[in-house]
Amino acid sequence: LLTGAGDAAGGAVLESVNDVGPLRPGATALLESVVAGRPLAVAAIQPYGRGKSVGIATNTLWRLARAGGDGTTAYGRFWRQLVRHAADAGDASHLARVQWDRERYQPGDEAVATITVLAPPGAAPRLAATLATATGGATSETPVPLEAAAGQAGSLRARVRFGERGEYRFHLTIGQPGQADDTYEKIFAIAPRLGEGNRLAVDAAMLSAAAGAAGGIYAGEKDLEPLLAHLRTTLLGKPVTSDLALVGGDPWYLLLFLALLIGEWWLRRRKHLL
Repeated sequence: LLTGAGDAAGGAVLESVNDVGPLRPGATALLESVVAGRPLAVAAIQPYGRGKSVGIATNTLWRLARAGGDGTTAYGRFWRQLVRHAADAGDASHLARVQWDRERYQPGDEAVATITVLAPPGAAPRLAATLATATGGATSETPVPLEAAAGQAGSLRARVRFGERGEYRFHLTIGQPGQADDTYEKIFAIAPRLGEGNRLAVDAAMLSAAAGAAGGIYAGEKDLEPLLAHLRTTLLGKPVTSDLALVGGDPWYLLLFLALLIGEWWLRRRKHLL
């Protein structure tokens, strides 16, 4: 990620920044500045529906197009990162590419990162990952174990769990022991998508239409009288008919049938018809 909205040494300085407040959960800052001693997101990307939306809080972004001492521009790097995030190509540093299994996480979720080393052939940099947690006013940092990714040669896998709401900072160091050749960092703002205690609005019109299409009725939880009246009309007012199978009843009809056969045989004998 680009850190620092302006690089005075390279000649790229933003002259105006709109303070739009903190990032929402799930948003990723692509460009940051420092205002009054605190970081301020200048450009951010966030999933929206089936796509993604980008917000830019400055009208002097074009000033980043001025080339720095190495001939590169922060403007070009910014747009390359934006396209990579929009295309879900994963996050990348100079020596590693990190692909997360999901775009957004909630408290209790586990995040899985697939790390691909982009070092030149013959180089064997070492990787070390940590997770800094800031929850409930307490801050802690724990190492994250790296394991080989099954079925992906040269790739590693890291698993981190977000136990509760808060800010989590995943930091990856690539280099030799005692020397960091490159670093990668990603900040997760973990919070429920809905605030605690939120009560979703009930779409009564849609429920009524759906119930009516099936021959039923919809009633709100605080007004059950229409539902009770409908049940009384449909259940008590409708006669209940049932068919009784003769086989399942008493065998008196068998005796009657045998009696008829015997009577007919006796009459035929009397009339000399047999």
